[in-house]
Amino acid sequence: METELQARPRSEDWRPWLLVWFRPRYTIRQFLDSAQPLRHSVAICMIAGTFNILQRALEKGIGGKTGIGELLPISVLTACTVGFLFYYLASVVLKVTGKWLGGQGTSADLRVALTRGVNAPAILLGLLWLLQLLALGKEVGAGDSMFDLYSFRDRLEFLFAVINLVLGIWILIIAWKAIGEAHRFSAVKAFLSMLIPGVIIVMLIAVVTVVYSMAS
Repeated sequence: METELQARPRSEDWRPWLLVWFRPRYTIRQFLDSAQPLRHSVAICMIAGTFNILQRALEKGIGGKTGIGELLPISVLTACTVGFLFYYLASVVLKVTGKWLGGQGTSADLRVALTRGVNAPAILLGLLWLLQLLALGKEVGAGDSMFDLYSFRDRLEFLFAVINLVLGIWILIIAWKAIGEAHRFSAVKAFLSMLIPGVIIVMLIAVVTVVYSMAS
């Protein structure tokens, strides 16, 4: 009979990629307690970042001017620089805001949560986007024409949009649970730890705007 230890997802196989969608806390805890919790984190971050940058560029119509072949190296380079900077900065910020709420996670713990609870699921979303790209062409998401109920292409694009929306919300919930597990507190507190930086930024912008208006 298979023991509990043998039944746990190993970081080097494919099971955690699927299990994180249904048991995010369990999956993140297995990585946090493993000997190499950040194994493959660089590759996962780079792939997820590249998908995200490519998708945003094509949605803005940039791909129509430069071509995907030229966009790909730029996307990889951006993911390796700006993406990694944001990845490490986010782990530090979430560590600090989590501590304010009683969390116990370190920056490394938060990087594990971001890798396996955000970037890894985002890769599946990226693969779905690739399928959408193959089916609809590189102008997908950039169209400005009205939706045509009788157009197969428009209906297919609408279906992809719904799936992307559902999976996007699902990934957000996974992220809350992953960060909560890294800090050993609830998903609600994890949501608050992600909300606090945004609130602080908005407040700082408001203060700077008021000061600038008074000075001018």
